Amino acid sequence: MDVATRKPKVIAIMLTHNRRDGAVRRCTEVLNQTRAVDGVVMVDNASSDETSEAVARRFPQVEIVRLPENLGPAGGFAVAFAEGMKRGCDFLWVLDDDVMISRQCLAYLLEKAETSPMTVVYPTRLPPNEKHGVAWRGILVPAEIVRAVGVPRADFFWHLEDTEYFLHRIVERGGFRRLISEKAVVWHGTHRPRRGFPGWKLYYQTRNSVYYRFYLKADLRGRVKTTARILGRLVAIAIREERGPAKAWMMLLGVKDGLLGRLGKTVDPRSEPASTLYRESPTSMLEEEEEARRRWGDRLGVSPDPQAQRSNGQGDLSAASLSSDRAP
Repeated sequence: MDVATRKPKVIAIMLTHNRRDGAVRRCTEVLNQTRAVDGVVMVDNASSDETSEAVARRFPQVEIVRLPENLGPAGGFAVAFAEGMKRGCDFLWVLDDDVMISRQCLAYLLEKAETSPMTVVYPTRLPPNEKHGVAWRGILVPAEIVRAVGVPRADFFWHLEDTEYFLHRIVERGGFRRLISEKAVVWHGTHRPRRGFPGWKLYYQTRNSVYYRFYLKADLRGRVKTTARILGRLVAIAIREERGPAKAWMMLLGVKDGLLGRLGKTVDPRSEPASTLYRESPTSMLEEEEEARRRWGDRLGVSPDPQAQRSNGQGDLSAASLSSDRAP
């Protein structure tokens, strides 16, 4: 039967890594949509904080795929897409563990998709007036498009894997359209500070940017801009950053590997000491969500008051409640 004449099957796919409370929140929001999903697949990217156990206890209907090692967002979403497609869906709803989802998000995404078949539909992201990019932030992808272009590239490991997939492969090479639903709303965090960026992230940023511009896009203007940006940042980091020379060296390695086309997980994120300036902990991200819940609760359809959430049938999503569920 044609999708237009029946209720489309939607599988939500979510990737998580060492963000147990965030994964629990996302599952709560996905399973409390006004338009119910037809399945949820969570890929656990080798978490060490009992993420899978916490989700399995609260949500037995969620299918959990545990990876033996951290494959990065690129490898993790490659697995998630493949697993979602195995369920015979019409759409994949793609989510990260730090995307707060409005209660009518899926219903509005599908409403937009019905008006324009074979189109990737993006939600509107909060906060407004910021450069958002594509990211894994609640995008609805028709299964037919996935079959046409394949799954995300696992060999990018971290950085630009979303741009390569949604912009380069789907839009530029595949020729498929993308639309934004003004009514489907998500909140997807704030930009992290540039200072104190870990060396391994600088490596993958540099490597993938060089590879993307020199091999996939292959336009002279883009190559010049990318080269100038990398050189400027390399000098600034070498002079002003903590462990600046070591980080600059990681960027140089990224340039070399990008030009040689050496992709994959080539640098382990655990290979360097933690930064004293850069913080991206589950606790700080949870605090960001609480602030967003206060500021954007009306547009997201969630209450900043945990007691009100319980009365609305959304479950207790307070930080205290989530933390209390930790295994001893």
